[in-house]
Amino acid sequence: MNDVKVARDFMRRNLVTLSPQTNVLDGVMMLLRDNISGAPVIDDGRNYLGVFSEKGSMKAMTESVEVASRLGINAPLAGEFMKRDLITLGKDDDVFQAIDHILGKRISGAPVLDHNGAFLGIFSEKTAMKVLVAAMYDQIPGTIVGAYMNLDRNRIISCQDTLISVAHKFQETPYRRLPILDGARLAGQVSRRDVLRAEHPIAVEVADRARRGVSDSALCGSIDQRDVGTYTDRAALT
Repeated sequence: MNDVKVARDFMRRNLVTLSPQTNVLDGVMMLLRDNISGAPVIDDGRNYLGVFSEKGSMKAMTESVEVASRLGINAPLAGEFMKRDLITLGKDDDVFQAIDHILGKRISGAPVLDHNGAFLGIFSEKTAMKVLVAAMYDQIPGTIVGAYMNLDRNRIISCQDTLISVAHKFQETPYRRLPILDGARLAGQVSRRDVLRAEHPIAVEVADRARRGVSDSALCGSIDQRDVGTYTDRAALT
């Protein structure tokens, strides 16, 4: 009989951590550099305070992009920073093989297409977890991806959507990726990380202008002085 694994058997121990005093711009750069969706925030006594996440940090970045817009600093449209070379799944793919596939590719989900390449939905890590839990407790037989994909059409965006509008959609929804369609076909996809990568240099420019007094410092704000602690999710105590 197989031993039941507990959290310590598969938890990660070598973590990227942040101090609550870390500058927000530096914190976001660390998330992007290490290709992670969030980092634990700990104080000087190594006490856990919460998580600095992509979604939480996007609030700070988007505030700066909104200021940048008023200053005449251009921001890209979704079609300019979307990913085009995507891993996709078919609606009739075996669900367990699909889970192996996204784990093997180290991605958090994939668009689901029909036989003609039309977009149908998203198969995500969260969905995959539901499948595995059901398989473990209910002994479900093999099934197909189409039975578990997310069908919410409100997550679909356009190539012409602004960086700000895409960022707001991420802040208002639980989704980690948003598909972009050309008609019924998948044109590309934007993730939270893609948005942060597009926002970060704009936020840096706004902060630099404020420091140099090139523009109204009150308008520019002081993102270069904001810290990670302000945007830490302190309810993330799991």
